[in-house]
This record gives sequence, C-alpha cells and structure tokens, in this order.
Amino acid sequence: DVPEVNGLALHAGKQGWSIFVTNSSAVEQTVEVDLPRTGEKPFRQYLYSRDTLPWPGDTPAACSAVEGGGTAAVTLPPQSFCVLSQF
Repeated sequence: DVPEVNGLALHAGKQGWSIFVTNSSAVEQTVEVDLPRTGEKPFRQYLYSRDTLPWPGDTPAACSAVEGGGTAAVTLPPQSFCVLSQF
C-alpha cells in the first residue's frame, strides 16, 4: 500500500463501472487494479497529468482498452490520475 495512491470505484447500473486512481506523490507509481467482470464492455483508460491535460472543450482520447474480469497494471506519473471507464 502506498499512501499517496488512492482509488474509488463507481457503479452506474447497466452503464457499467468507472474506477478512479490518483497518485499525489512526486514519483511515478505502478498499481494493479482488479476490474469487475461485467460482460461485453471493455474499460477505456484515460490518463491525466501535467503533460496530458486536454485543452478546454476537447474530449480526451483513451490511451488503451482493457477487458473486465482481470487485473490491469496502471502506471501513474507523479501528481496524476487515471480513469478506467465503461461509459
């Protein structure tokens, strides 16, 4: 357990899950996230850091897709957060 890394999962019924993971430390952290098995929808991963913030009005592009029911290794740059979402 790393105190500077936190996570939160939100379930929106039939729409699926969103999982938020934050890294408030000054160094890169890699964590493993257990993804729920949910059927057909993959999780799209969005990473936000100083270097990847979208311009106002832009929709961020997903950097990868991961199937549910397994474990995803997520590498978080310093002071960043990641969203794994089925929405």
